[in-house]
Amino acid sequence: MHGSVMRFRESDIINKSFKQKSTIMKRTFSFHLLLALSIMALLCSFSNDDDAGLSGPQISLLLAKSGATDTFDLFTNGRIIPLENIGEHYTTSLASDNNSLYTAGYYRNAAEWNGVNWVDGDALTFPSTTIRTYTTDNTVSACIHFITGRKVLPGTGISAYVWKNREILDLPLIEDYNYLIDVNIRH
Repeated sequence: MHGSVMRFRESDIINKSFKQKSTIMKRTFSFHLLLALSIMALLCSFSNDDDAGLSGPQISLLLAKSGATDTFDLFTNGRIIPLENIGEHYTTSLASDNNSLYTAGYYRNAAEWNGVNWVDGDALTFPSTTIRTYTTDNTVSACIHFITGRKVLPGTGISAYVWKNREILDLPLIEDYNYLIDVNIRH
């Protein structure tokens, strides 16, 4: 009988230990679940508050001001970023990626117009050509910048083009088109 009492006590100890661990695990799980729900609720309250500005989408605007000379600026995160002035130029679109703002446009390069894009306000001109180039839209993903537009080819008319990081992409299927209006990247 002494042996059976001992086994009862060992099993009793094992059951008690299991119950304690189970209770601790339930409490830990409940704590982590409550913590996760609290964090989600806090984040949702920020994203629903238009004035909070702490999380959620940020608005960026491409601004133009007419005057003796037209000026173009970016508005983002409550501040104005002027676009580098490269003489007579125009902007056509705005895109963002990895906290950078990409603006497409064109500028007068001597007697012709040439493509340009700005990254956070700094101008990056397309490789210089003697062909008139205009941009219409741009998008960016993983720091790869796509710009759509057109070139006016003397004697042959207008042709649609796509640039990838300011270099022309060879896309034979679009050769019969004169204008590219929009560009988008799907993942």
